[in-house]
Amino acid sequence: MKKIANILILILLCNIFNFSQEVKNEPKIAGVNTQLFKDENEGIIELVDAYKKRMNNLRPLINEINEMATNYNNLRNEILQPERAEPWESSFYDKEIKRLNKLRVEIEKKKDILDKFYKNQEAEIIEPVNKKIAEALDKYAKENGYAIVIDTYETKNYFICGEIVDITKEFIKYYNSSTNVDNK
Repeated sequence: MKKIANILILILLCNIFNFSQEVKNEPKIAGVNTQLFKDENEGIIELVDAYKKRMNNLRPLINEINEMATNYNNLRNEILQPERAEPWESSFYDKEIKRLNKLRVEIEKKKDILDKFYKNQEAEIIEPVNKKIAEALDKYAKENGYAIVIDTYETKNYFICGEIVDITKEFIKYYNSSTNVDNK
């Protein structure tokens, strides 16, 4: 019962807010879906290119780890194979187990290297572009009279009284046209 009363109060407040917004001409609220910024077909070209560059830089290390994981799995399956023409001697079996453990440790070290390299690439390649986008979004919002811009992708739980204007596609066009990146 208390929840229903709270919801009714919120609806009443929204109606009052909407009325006062019409009367006072309150600032506009904009929403952008930042996930669309990364869309290869419709997104921000500079950001899409930055993500591709990061992935290209990471690809050799990822491939190396995948190859090591394949070798690990093949060796593990060979060791665990229940039926052999000739059983392994204990010393050979122990040697293969040590080899398997060594490979596992090497994979973990490579994963740590990948994680650090990923964070480095994020800082060097992605963050500067995101900063430019944030500055351009701020400029765009001010030029178009938006006082508040909400990321509608990241912000799942919000309750706004009034209209949120989705400016995602307009902003992407604005940003792409304001940079010197050729359209695809």
